[in-house]
Amino acid sequence: MILSDMFSQKNNYIPKRRSIAKGLTVSLVLSIMAVSTLVVLFNYWGASNREKELLQKKADEYLSVLVGSLENPLWEIDREHIQNVGEFYIQNDLIDFLEIKDARGELFFKARKPGEQELMLRRSAIFYNLELIGQVEIGITTRQLNMRLNDLLWSSFLSIIAVLAVITSLTGLLLRMYLRRPLDQLSQVVSEFAAGNYNENSARLRVQELEQFVKVLSEMGNKINSQLKDLRQAELKYRGIFENSVEGIFQTSPDGNIISANPAMAKILGYDSPEDLMTTVKDVSTALYVDSDRRKLLMTKLETDDMATGFETRFYHKNGSQVYCLVNVQAIRDKNGRMLRLEGFMTDNTKRIEAEKEVQIYRNHLEELVAKRTEALAKANKQLLKENAEREKAEAALKESEERFRSILEDSVDPIVVYDDKGRANYTNPAFQDLFGWSHAELSDEDTPFVPDACRKENRKSYIAVLKDAKVGVFESQRRTKNGELVDVLVSASVLRDKDNIITGAAVSLRDITESKKLESQLRQAQKMEALGTFAGGIAHDFNNIIAAIMGYAEVGLSHLKNDRVNPKMLEGILAAAKHATGLVQQILAFSRKTESELCPTNLAEVVSETVPIIERTIPKMISIGLHFENEIKPVNADPNQIGQIVLNLASNAKDAMPEGGELTIKVENVTYDQGGEDLYSEDLRGDYVLLSVSDTGVGIDEKTLEHIFDPFFTRKDVGKGTGLGLASVYGIVMNHQGHITCESEEGEGSVFKIYFPALAGDVEPVKPVKSEDCQARGGKEYILFVDDEQALREIGKEVLSIGGYQVVTACNGEEALEIYCENQAELDLVILDVSMPGMGGDKCLKELIKFDPKVKVLIATGYSLGSELSETLAAGASGYIAKPFNMNNLLYKVREVLDETQGGVGSASPVPKPH
Repeated sequence: MILSDMFSQKNNYIPKRRSIAKGLTVSLVLSIMAVSTLVVLFNYWGASNREKELLQKKADEYLSVLVGSLENPLWEIDREHIQNVGEFYIQNDLIDFLEIKDARGELFFKARKPGEQELMLRRSAIFYNLELIGQVEIGITTRQLNMRLNDLLWSSFLSIIAVLAVITSLTGLLLRMYLRRPLDQLSQVVSEFAAGNYNENSARLRVQELEQFVKVLSEMGNKINSQLKDLRQAELKYRGIFENSVEGIFQTSPDGNIISANPAMAKILGYDSPEDLMTTVKDVSTALYVDSDRRKLLMTKLETDDMATGFETRFYHKNGSQVYCLVNVQAIRDKNGRMLRLEGFMTDNTKRIEAEKEVQIYRNHLEELVAKRTEALAKANKQLLKENAEREKAEAALKESEERFRSILEDSVDPIVVYDDKGRANYTNPAFQDLFGWSHAELSDEDTPFVPDACRKENRKSYIAVLKDAKVGVFESQRRTKNGELVDVLVSASVLRDKDNIITGAAVSLRDITESKKLESQLRQAQKMEALGTFAGGIAHDFNNIIAAIMGYAEVGLSHLKNDRVNPKMLEGILAAAKHATGLVQQILAFSRKTESELCPTNLAEVVSETVPIIERTIPKMISIGLHFENEIKPVNADPNQIGQIVLNLASNAKDAMPEGGELTIKVENVTYDQGGEDLYSEDLRGDYVLLSVSDTGVGIDEKTLEHIFDPFFTRKDVGKGTGLGLASVYGIVMNHQGHITCESEEGEGSVFKIYFPALAGDVEPVKPVKSEDCQARGGKEYILFVDDEQALREIGKEVLSIGGYQVVTACNGEEALEIYCENQAELDLVILDVSMPGMGGDKCLKELIKFDPKVKVLIATGYSLGSELSETLAAGASGYIAKPFNMNNLLYKVREVLDETQGGVGSASPVPKPH
């Protein structure tokens, strides 16, 4: 029956009729055509190759004969003979193109037959007594070759078409003869299966190709019979469950008609049988439900959820009483979502409800007894309720506090990270990802380079100290953003505890202080300028003395020349005074230069010794300076320029504190702390340090002022005499060096500033600048262009270089220098270029020189120190620089150094030593 239905449904769709014989015939024909075509093409390809080889061989024969015919005429340049040979050969049917040239390429004969035919070109050189005298090129036509190949191709295809016509006719006839009878038998077998006769014996169908299909059809019939048997057994089993269930089982329509019900449901509602129930009750909403609104509520729930479980309601018993029931219902819908029926179970809960009512009555009775007899218990209960309310209030306050804390974290502009006691990140606020770009998941990955390698050790040490001492830790560090940029941050870390006061982790705030660091640098630069203003008077005094000495020596020397006398001491005095002035200028430039910290192993005693001469020139003579240096001072990682700034700032403060004179003492010594010292504000600073102390015997500082001395812009000086940046700048420099600074002072007792720099471990040698004047200068014979807008410097430079054996040409500006170099590039070996010149200027001239000659060597000569602008000039392609004023040995040494460098591209000179 099932198979019959299946076939009847299939018959509703009538597919397009197809012929097996026709399909097989077409397939066979196509296969034969494909194979035949491949065979023809292969034969065509083979024939084509053979014909081409024969044609090439014939062309080579023609070419060989032509070469022999043309040797003597070409050697003797017999144009008439060559013309006759060419005209003879061009008449050949196979030769469509002929060209004859001599060894110089002069054309003696060229001819081409009309028509755009494909040619096979062959070329050969012509020699006479092993000497190349010309060449000949012929073009063989492929017309005859193509005609033979086309004839072969057409004859092959006509043969294939004739064979295919015969094969198609025979194949169609044979297939119709041998396929019709088996297919008719198969159709009869299938028709019997469609009629429901699954036990049909198909042994009479003896065609080998259809045996497997008939076998499968028989197996399908056996399976259908087995499934029908199982279906009948399952129906009997589930009918037994339906009839014998202790719970009521029902099916109703959406409008309230009972479709089916089991005996248990009829029994719960007091009816004799399911038939009695379905005959009596026409609408469950009015006949069974005590409260019809409960039925509406149930339908509303089923409309939205398709299922209602644990639905309690009351039904009318047949005798008029009420039955409490618990109902579980599911809505059954069609494929369009329309509700077809309701199916469900119902349980009689009347006894349970009545028992609960009795229990409630008994509970009320007990509560009444307890209320009357245990007043103390009531008071205790009241207190308990009060405590419970307070606990709930505390919990609410705690929740509010947690929400407030979370709001603070989420809204904080500073990035915040919460770590557990293992150092794993448990939380990051939105500001963290906004600044650094890392998500919480990425930060949890140990391979994320959030903390730079250079900062890992110090950061770990600081975090361990925070967890160990349970104190707030604040320190500066760096962090890396997701795009690779480094950000300066102020790290503030504090411990987190659980309810048992056990440390569970740490909360870390990371404030971006990149801009603050820039402002700090600007602050230090401004303070340098302030200090320079303070020292200007003393330095001006020294310069006046130097100028007076130079003028005096020069005037005396000129008077000696008038008397035909030469006193070398006068010239030596001028040279000594000039060197003195040069030293002063270099110290001022090094001090005022605006650069970032350039840390290197440094001996503090040497830096102080180099700075003291400036101090001596800028403080009154009534203030004495005492220096005390311990032997073998350990090196520290410091910027010598900034250390000098610290000493100058503290010396300036000491001078202001001693208006009546006094003693300024500077000490440098090694110190070691096994525990935190009291003079370091009780910080744990175990380790080796180098202590730089600056003390004075001045007026001292009161306790209130002492608390603010390192604050920016805090000053006790009158308006116009100080900005309050000096000690703030000192404090910033010390912090950048990972150092510590303290101040001890009392009114009338003077002051002592102590600065602790961490000593470098191991045998580290302090870096010392290389001085070219300490090296022996060598001359040369190269050609040098000297460019400067000052005539005196051009003349001196030319004279000094000439003494060294060099050939020198000068220019007074960039335009003239560029013109000279362009005209004499091959002879010039070096350009000495002043940066600050009118007109084009040195920077633009350098760029134009490099554009004209990328290998040009340029030595920059400048009166400025090595700052950021000069560094950019060097990076643009200069080979090196020399500072003005320079002496003869210095200039010759630097010129030789640049000339001897191996050319490795623009700007490949060795780095210039950093001035200290």
